[in-house]
Amino acid sequence: MILRSSVDNAQPGAPLLQGENRKDAIRRAQVQGIFDYGVFPFFLNGIISLSVSLIYYLADHGTSPMVYIWSVLNVTMLIGRLVLQIWLERDKELHPPEKILNFLISGAFLGGILWAFLPLQVPGVELAGRHTYLTLIIVGVAAGGLVRGVPNSAIAIAFSLPPVISVAGLLMAEGTLMANVLYVNVALYAVMLYRACKLGADNFCENAVMKQEATLLAQSLQEANRDISETNRALEVLAKTDPLTGLANRAKFNSELDRALAAATFEKCLALLVFDLDRFKVVNDTLGHAAGDALLVGVASRLAEALPERAFAARLGGDEFAVICPALSGAEEAVALAEHCLAMICRPILLADRQYGIEASIGIALAPNHARTADDLFACADRALYRAKGAGRRCAMIFSRDMREKEERQARIELDLQDALEAGAVEAWFQPQVRLSDGKLIGVEALVRWNHPVLGPLQAREIIEAVQARRLHGLLAAHMTEKACALLQRLRAAGHTDVHVSVNLSAEDFRHYNVPKALGTIVEEHGVDPALFEIELTEEALLDVELHGADLAALERQGFRLALDDFGMGSTSLSYLRSIRIDRLKIDRDFVSGISDSRHNQALVTAMVALGRMLDIDILVEGVETEEDRIILRALGCETAQGWLYAKAMSPDMVLDWITGQHKAA
Repeated sequence: MILRSSVDNAQPGAPLLQGENRKDAIRRAQVQGIFDYGVFPFFLNGIISLSVSLIYYLADHGTSPMVYIWSVLNVTMLIGRLVLQIWLERDKELHPPEKILNFLISGAFLGGILWAFLPLQVPGVELAGRHTYLTLIIVGVAAGGLVRGVPNSAIAIAFSLPPVISVAGLLMAEGTLMANVLYVNVALYAVMLYRACKLGADNFCENAVMKQEATLLAQSLQEANRDISETNRALEVLAKTDPLTGLANRAKFNSELDRALAAATFEKCLALLVFDLDRFKVVNDTLGHAAGDALLVGVASRLAEALPERAFAARLGGDEFAVICPALSGAEEAVALAEHCLAMICRPILLADRQYGIEASIGIALAPNHARTADDLFACADRALYRAKGAGRRCAMIFSRDMREKEERQARIELDLQDALEAGAVEAWFQPQVRLSDGKLIGVEALVRWNHPVLGPLQAREIIEAVQARRLHGLLAAHMTEKACALLQRLRAAGHTDVHVSVNLSAEDFRHYNVPKALGTIVEEHGVDPALFEIELTEEALLDVELHGADLAALERQGFRLALDDFGMGSTSLSYLRSIRIDRLKIDRDFVSGISDSRHNQALVTAMVALGRMLDIDILVEGVETEEDRIILRALGCETAQGWLYAKAMSPDMVLDWITGQHKAA
């Protein structure tokens, strides 16, 4: 790790190993170099030691037993040094290299001292005479030690210096010409060997450092390449993954869709599921973006749990998700998968310390049944999603050919809408609201109507969708409010001063323009009492009370009445009804349809009527179509209603005629 750090911190062009790192690398290389010689030098030294005894015996007839004792001691010393070296080599990772070298130097020095005592064991030794063989043997052993000392000159010198000094001293003591000549040769020979040993050791150390640096550099490059590869893999994953949910992103999804499309057949078709969350913006606006992110993460986790292994899911952006599921048998299996996903996703989730009900819509398209290219398949799934959102929450819709026709129809409506509003072609029709007890008119609800010159009469939902697509909320609301004020003026002129008019507003209206200011200006210009003007709010607008509460309070201060439309169909809580003053709750027609045969609906209507009375809120039921409905609703405590039993939506002229007819009938 120290050496790796020195590589990382090295400056360009500087040595990789410096200071203590360099010394440590040299010591380790020296230790390994010595260990690489193995047992062979000790074996040769032992052979030479025993040969001394033999030569001595042959030359001097073995007159001194000390030479033989010396040979045994030397062999014993060699065995001890060999055992020490084997032990140090086996446990070299447990000992610092400097400590190992010190052990080896000490052993070599003891071996050299023992060789230095050899001539002293021979009586009357003459190293320049009859015992010259000892001179050659000792000098040869010293030379061998120096040659072996290439890795570490200190070990070689520790072994070779004592016997050379011993031989040189004895030669000087003899004082003969031959002894002096041998002394000079031994000295010169020793100097050359020591110099060669030192140079060899220096070269060994330099080569060891260069080798270590090359190894470190190679390791560093290898690690750098590995880091680069890991970084590239991580970047590749990030480039294909949504960082919030961990699902694939749009780029990865597109490539996967292209691959899956190539394998799709009519027998094993490919299903594309595109879905988004209903009212996700409300979560962000009221609970904060952290809660919105938590919702998306929860949805992604549930989606991954709901899908089979062969399916592939992605977050395309915002609250929009998509799923590819290959090898399906057909539409039924695709719809079943979508409904299973909805069941898993739409379970309540805890956000900001309260339970929140998730709502989602899914559009389904099949390949190659509906399209063969990715763009066309997405377009088909988007059309199905649009239809699913229009059909209600928690809905999965599969693409059909008529959806393309509907889209073209809707595009035509959107194109012509603004001109129609400005020209007055978009009309306000009104449906009467009456007392159940006597059928007396109490108010009318303004409903948008448009007889398109090419498409004919349009449904109100088509007009509202076009308004939302073109962001014409303010223009439509002003137009409908103008028409409502005009009707109120005509009713007042006819003596009907207690009849109110209801106009529908959505959460989008509050987001796109200043509702209190716009409505206040219009009723003031027409001289209409705001108390006769009722604003019907969608549940979504009421759920946005934390965002638009100031606007609702301003409308209340101006004197406008506030009504909640389609009550009972969503997740409105009592806390919202308490946050803003609601004058009327309109029970949705779904609770009225078939109420004579549904005890469940009768119980629900009874509970809602009781709730209204406790909160001092008027209750009006929608969709009353039969006399039987009227009788049952009256018995359940409902006091006001609207529906086809009394009248359908009518033009302003028809409303006045209807009122006149009612008075005549009375």
